[in-house]
Amino acid sequence: MEASVFSRLVRELSAEEREALRKKLLDEQTHPEDLPLGATEEELHLEDQNYEEVWDRLSLIQKFLVFLKELFTGISRELSIKQYLLRKVRGRIQRKDPLLLHFPEKRLGVRLYERIREIARKTSILREELGPLWTRDHEDAFLAALFAFVSPEVDTELQQLLLVDRMEERVEREAPGLAFPERRKEIKRRLSEGMERIFSYIPTTTRKRMQGAARLLSYLKQVCEFPYATILSFWEGKGKISSPGWENPDLKRRLLEMASLLYAEVEPPPRGFFHFLSLYLEGLREEDGVPSSGTDVEASLLRVIQELTEEVHRLPLLDVARVVSGNPVFVPSPFAGGEEWLVRVRRYWDQVLQESFDRFVIRREKEDLEERMCSFLGVEDLSPLPYYGYFIDDEFFPGKFALSLRFTVEFAEKLFFPQYLTWLNVIMIDGAFYKEENRIQLVDSFTVLTGMREVLADLALRFSPEGEIGRRRRMVEQESIIKPLKRRRLEVVMEQEEKRIGRWLSSLQEAADLLGKVLGGILWGRSGEPFDTLSNLEDLDVREHRRLRKSLTEVQRGIALMAGLLRESLDLESRERG
Repeated sequence: MEASVFSRLVRELSAEEREALRKKLLDEQTHPEDLPLGATEEELHLEDQNYEEVWDRLSLIQKFLVFLKELFTGISRELSIKQYLLRKVRGRIQRKDPLLLHFPEKRLGVRLYERIREIARKTSILREELGPLWTRDHEDAFLAALFAFVSPEVDTELQQLLLVDRMEERVEREAPGLAFPERRKEIKRRLSEGMERIFSYIPTTTRKRMQGAARLLSYLKQVCEFPYATILSFWEGKGKISSPGWENPDLKRRLLEMASLLYAEVEPPPRGFFHFLSLYLEGLREEDGVPSSGTDVEASLLRVIQELTEEVHRLPLLDVARVVSGNPVFVPSPFAGGEEWLVRVRRYWDQVLQESFDRFVIRREKEDLEERMCSFLGVEDLSPLPYYGYFIDDEFFPGKFALSLRFTVEFAEKLFFPQYLTWLNVIMIDGAFYKEENRIQLVDSFTVLTGMREVLADLALRFSPEGEIGRRRRMVEQESIIKPLKRRRLEVVMEQEEKRIGRWLSSLQEAADLLGKVLGGILWGRSGEPFDTLSNLEDLDVREHRRLRKSLTEVQRGIALMAGLLRESLDLESRERG
């Protein structure tokens, strides 16, 4: 699961590049010009937030008028100030654009619709820029990569945990003689304790930086995913644009939510944040095979954000929200969020560590299985399959069913055809079954096993340089593309063939299992059991100089053992590739 973009950013940059980027990310100074979001002081009108201060600024005549209003109408001083401030807000909106609101009718103007629609269009562009991060659920991996730069010493400790083989060596030294199941449990326990220890001691400054980055990501995501279309739909009734009343509670709620979000206070990021984000996005696009546009991704991203915020500030949405809500001192709260960053980074590393541990376990189980296969076959090693897989930069990646196929090739050439087939033919040709069903089962399973050579030869041809898969594989291997993308394309080339191989191996295993049961019935079956014996078994044994029973016993045990080993292998290969 450890994302290749993560690896490229964290592992494959040069030391100089990593250090330069890390300095930018650790820069204590923030740069508001990199994130011109949130309300300005002019839009907040902080001087009007306190009613007592507003009262103090009123002239004597204004105060006297307020006193008279309270005396003759019962309207409190506080309500008078509120009405006074709302009049100021209306005046600001009228001066900005008189077509935004229709005050006498309490309706929202078409011009407001047009401005919100433009904001929605800008956010769709931003969503397109950031989309790969969200649609592929790469946020956890991005935060983990950022964490690796912000806190390289912690990342180093995490990388050490991934070296499960070294942990196994320590366990073997400290607790010699443990069988693999117990050793595996001890390794898993130590890895879990190591993860807990590492994530328990993260410096406060690191936590603060990561929380700020996670909060900013969350904010950008909410800005992009806000339901602007729902707000616009209030204007878009009956095929034409109308002017909806702002007293509509659903519309009012949505407008306040939008104003609160677009004008929320968000702490500007360190200088290097958007540079790092752009590198990650560029990496995701490269992996997807999207050709580079040749543009500066960071500059493009910042330009989109700049254009969006300019559009937001062009519209006095905060004042519109004050009028609609009837609250002249309405201000958005600081944007909350980002606290979950540690959970997300921890979740990423838990999964990476679990997958590393699972690969280790499967590798050990496959090593043990291969030893038992070799012992059964009487060979030191299973023969390799030179063309079953693909190369990337001189590194060979074997196909999914490499172990099963290697075992099947050796079984066919070492045991089945030279040793087992002769005795099976005796039963096939001359065996007289009590049950017709058992005879059909023998024929069906025998046909599958005797077809091994033909199927294996066809596979060898298809994967050879001259074969269909070999030619398609070589074309991709020669492409000048990044390693992760090349690997995915090669896996696509292999995919359909792998499915066919998997189906055939499963049918082979099932046939061997059935053949073993049929042979067991012939040798030891009794009337009434699913697998019965032959009516002429004794005659055939005599004819074969009393060698048939003994030889069939060896064949039955060999076929049954082969079926069991192949089942184990297919199970491991299925777990290995998910």
